[in-house]
Amino acid sequence: MTTDELAYKALEGLGAAPLRRFHGNLFPAEPKSRAVPYRWSRQELRPHLLHFSRALSLEEAERALARSHPRG
Repeated sequence: MTTDELAYKALEGLGAAPLRRFHGNLFPAEPKSRAVPYRWSRQELRPHLLHFSRALSLEEAERALARSHPRG
């Protein structure tokens, strides 16, 4: 047995294993982002922002924000 095989065997005895065996290459040489760049049009967005700034009270806006970004 090689040194690596012995180390893996010892890990198995402890109920552990290297993550890469289960999740493949966690740190590839080249990152692969699923993010897609997007540019908001201020001209198109502004009327909607103004509408909701008048339609929602400060308390409603705070509750909505708290629901979308829970602490804990």
